Amino acid sequence: MSLEGDLEDCIWGRSDWQEYTKKLVAADDINEQVLLERVEKIKESIKRKIRKAVSLGNLQEIISRDMANLCETSETLSTRFSTCYERLHEGVIQLEQMSALKLLLFAINRCELLIIRLNTIDEVVKRSEIICELNEILKENPCLKDINRMSEIVFVKIPCLTKETLAITVQQLKSSMGSLNAPLASCCLRALKNLSCYDSEIANLVDESAKSLDSDFLKLGLASEMDTKIITQLSNKMSLEQFALLGDNVGKMFCKKFAEILSNRIPVNSSSACRIVQLFSKIFSTYSLATIGPLYDALKPFKNAILSQSFNRMFAIINKALDDPLLRNPAIEKINCLFNAEMSLVNWDSELKSEMEVNIIKSFNIIAQRFEQRLLLDENSLHMGDRVSSAQMLNYDLINIGNSLIATWPNYSGSLMKILSDAISRIFNIARSSVFAILLSMHNEKLGMPSPYVKELCSYLTVFRYHLSLFLTNDNNDELRNFLNYVIELFLVNSSLLRPVTINDLNFLSNDLQYITENSISEFNIKTDLLNIINSLINSYRCSPEELEKCEELPFWFTVQLLISQSDLTLLSPHTSVNWSLDYYSDWFIKQTNSSRLNFLLSFMHSYNSSVISSESTKYVENYPFIMNILQKQVTYQKL
Repeated sequence: MSLEGDLEDCIWGRSDWQEYTKKLVAADDINEQVLLERVEKIKESIKRKIRKAVSLGNLQEIISRDMANLCETSETLSTRFSTCYERLHEGVIQLEQMSALKLLLFAINRCELLIIRLNTIDEVVKRSEIICELNEILKENPCLKDINRMSEIVFVKIPCLTKETLAITVQQLKSSMGSLNAPLASCCLRALKNLSCYDSEIANLVDESAKSLDSDFLKLGLASEMDTKIITQLSNKMSLEQFALLGDNVGKMFCKKFAEILSNRIPVNSSSACRIVQLFSKIFSTYSLATIGPLYDALKPFKNAILSQSFNRMFAIINKALDDPLLRNPAIEKINCLFNAEMSLVNWDSELKSEMEVNIIKSFNIIAQRFEQRLLLDENSLHMGDRVSSAQMLNYDLINIGNSLIATWPNYSGSLMKILSDAISRIFNIARSSVFAILLSMHNEKLGMPSPYVKELCSYLTVFRYHLSLFLTNDNNDELRNFLNYVIELFLVNSSLLRPVTINDLNFLSNDLQYITENSISEFNIKTDLLNIINSLINSYRCSPEELEKCEELPFWFTVQLLISQSDLTLLSPHTSVNWSLDYYSDWFIKQTNSSRLNFLLSFMHSYNSSVISSESTKYVENYPFIMNILQKQVTYQKL
C-alpha cells in the first residue's frame, strides 16, 4: 500500500506513527499534493465523527436521567404492591379459616340431622344411603373425631347404626331369597353395596348355605345305601335359584362351592351318584352354562362313572349270553332288556343319552366280534345236505339272534349287521357254487324228461330252501331274489352254450327250465326280474330264429348265444373263440354287466366276420343276420 493510503491508518492509530514517519522521511519521491489532499479528507472525516460523538454524549445523558426516574418510580410501586399483597394474603387466610369453620359446622350439623333422620327410617336402601353419606362426611372431615361434641357420634352412634342396618339388610336379603322376592333382594343388594359390605356378606351367605349342604352330603356319602330321604332334603336345600336371584356372579360363586362339595363328598362310584346327577341336572337345566359351568364340570366324572358302570353291565351280560353254548333265547332277551333299561336310565339327559347310545354301539361291536368268532364259515361247515349239522345250526341260531337284535336296535347295530350280511353272503355263495357245478354238468349228460342234472338241482334247491327257512328273514329277500335270478341266468348261459344241439335237445331244455321253475324256484314264493318273463324264456327254445329276433323281452345275450349254438360249427362258440373252458367262461360271463357282454359279443362277431373275409368265403352262417340285428338293436338301445 502507498504512503498516502497508510496515512489514515496512522492517524486513527491503527498503525505505528513512528514507523510511518520513518517511511515518510526515507521515501525518495512523495507527492505532497496528494498527501495534503489526503490529510484534508481525513480532517473532514474526523470533524464529522467528533460532532457525532458530541451528539451521542448528549443523548446518553438524557437516557441516563430518564432511567434514574424510572427506577425511582419502580421502587415506589414495588413497595406499594408488597404492602397490598401482605394485606390481601392475611385476608385470604382469614377467609379460608372462616370457610373451613363454616364447612366444619355444616358437617357437624349435617351429621346430627342425618343421625336424627336415620332413627326415623326403616327402609334399608335409604338407611344405607344415609350411612354412606355419614361415612363420606367423616372421610372428608377427619378432624370431626377430635371435636368433643362429635366424638360420641363418630365412635359410638355411627358404628352402631351401621351394624344395625347391616343386620337388618342381611335379614331381609335372606327373607327375599326364601320367598324369591326379586325387588326386595335387589334393594338389599343396593344397601350392601352402599354399606361397602357386598362382597363379604354375599360370601358369608354362600359359605353358610354351602356348610349346610356339605353336612348333608357328608351324611349321604357315609350311608351304605342310597338314602332317598337325604337326597330329597338336598334337592329342597338346593339354593341355586335363590342365589341366581342375586345375579349371575353370585350364582356362579355358589356353583363353585357346590361343585367342590360334590367332588369331595360323593364318590363317583357310589350308588346314589346316578340319582344325584339326575336330580341336580334337572335343576341346573334352567340356567345358562355361564352360571352353572363349575357344576357342569363337577358332574362330568359322575356321568362318566354312570356310563362306565353301564358299559360294564352290558359287557357282563353280553359275555354271559354269548358264552352259553346253546344260545338260549332268555339270555338274549336279557341283552335287549338291559339295553332298554340302560337307555331309560339316562333319558332325562340328552348328553348322557347320546353317550349311552355310543355305549350301545360299542356293545354291538363286541357282539359282532363274538359272532365273528363263533360263526363257522368254512366251506365244509357251510356245505348243505339233507341233515343240518351242529355247525350249521349254530350259524343259523347266531343269525337269528343277530337279526332279532338288529330289528330291535337298527340304528346301533351296523357292525353286527355287516357280520351277518357277510355270513349270509357266504352261505349264498356256497349255494351258488353248488348250483354252478350242477348246471355245468348238463354239458356232460344226456338230456331227458327231465334231465338228470335238473333232478339234482331241484333236490339241492329243496334242501337249500329248508336251510333258508331256519334263518332267513324278509330283510334278506334281496339276497334271495339275486340268488334265484342267478340260478335262472346261469341256466340260460349254460343252455345257450350247449353244442351240438338238436330240436329234441331244445325241447328238453325248455322242459327242464319249466320243471325247475315249477318244482323248485316257485316254491320260494318270491318274484324276480327273470321270473316275470319265465314263460317267454321257456318258449324261446322252441322259437325259430326269426321269432327270437323279434322277441325283445328276452335277454339279448341269451338269444345271441342260443342262435350261435343253433348255427353251423364254422361259427365257433364264444368260449371256444377265446380258448376258455366252459366253467371259466360261464363264471366270467355271469359276473359281467350287460354293457360288457354286448362289447364281448360284438367283438366276437367282428372276429367271425374278419375270418370269413380272410378265408375269401362269401357265405355266412344262416343265423348271422339275426344275430347282428339283435346286437345292433342293443347298441342303439344303450345309446339312448
